[in-house]
Amino acid sequence: RVLFRSALKIKEYSKKSRKTRCKISWKQNKKADGYNLQISTSKQFKKPVIKKIKGKRKSTTNINIHKNKSYYVKVRAYKMDAGKTYYSAWSYIKMIK
Repeated sequence: RVLFRSALKIKEYSKKSRKTRCKISWKQNKKADGYNLQISTSKQFKKPVIKKIKGKRKSTTNINIHKNKSYYVKVRAYKMDAGKTYYSAWSYIKMIK
């Protein structure tokens, strides 16, 4: 089973410190039990940070990024059914500057 593609929308917040807090939100998939979020400084997602978000939430803000650095983000939905995990396709890659 494949769940449909999740559209990704990114909103940035800035702070005066070296780090910036970023809010990432996406279109909710009603079939999903949660989402996997990948963040990387490489467009090929070498050494990505993977964050698992459980439940029906459609955004997260606990992402600290450094200013003057580019990050790439993608998200996918997952569903648990009879002990198996089914994933949607990854969303399109979005760049944060």
